[in-house]
Amino acid sequence: MGVITSHKKFQESIGHYADFLKTIKAGNLDTTLYIYDGNTKTGRSSAEKKVAAKKFHSAKKETE
Repeated sequence: MGVITSHKKFQESIGHYADFLKTIKAGNLDTTLYIYDGNTKTGRSSAEKKVAAKKFHSAKKETE
């Protein structure tokens, strides 16, 4: 499943952390594609996903 949104705290709001993140520019709107593979056996743990999401958003802030 994938979700595209400009909501900065989307993952925290729904309580699930994506397996993959991709920044997408939609006109002047910065959005993020959150991809959830649904495979909990091989996917990252919630804690690992949370750390990855924080790194992603920190890196994004540094480039802005």
